[in-house]
Amino acid sequence: MRRIRRTDHEGFVCCLRDSEQIVGVFNLNNILKNVYMSASIGYYAFSEFSGNGFMTEGLNLVKRIAFENMSLHRLEAAIQPDNLPSKALAKRCGFEYEGIAKEYLFLNGRWCDHERWVALDSRAHSLLLGTESYGI
Repeated sequence: MRRIRRTDHEGFVCCLRDSEQIVGVFNLNNILKNVYMSASIGYYAFSEFSGNGFMTEGLNLVKRIAFENMSLHRLEAAIQPDNLPSKALAKRCGFEYEGIAKEYLFLNGRWCDHERWVALDSRAHSLLLGTESYGI
């Protein structure tokens, strides 16, 4: 909860409409503006609710919020290569495989490779037109 109170993070829960029971979580991490207009996205579902399309609906909604409301251009999901359900969700929601990030995260006492899955929104480019360019 402390992390999502920061300006560079946002958190979302995926809930059932009728009961409001939480079935999954989405986090936009390391939100960068200026020339980047990007964020990393992480997500997980509670296993008893998997396979019902809830996370697909939720990820598509979070993507829409990130692109339309937050004016981001790029969302990147880092997924462990053997996490087939997570990769399938990313693919269903329009993310494309970009490549391998070697030794990307330190998990369970070792550095782990991750696949980079990316969704882009070209409309964010038009928001930057007419503004002064940023120097790096």
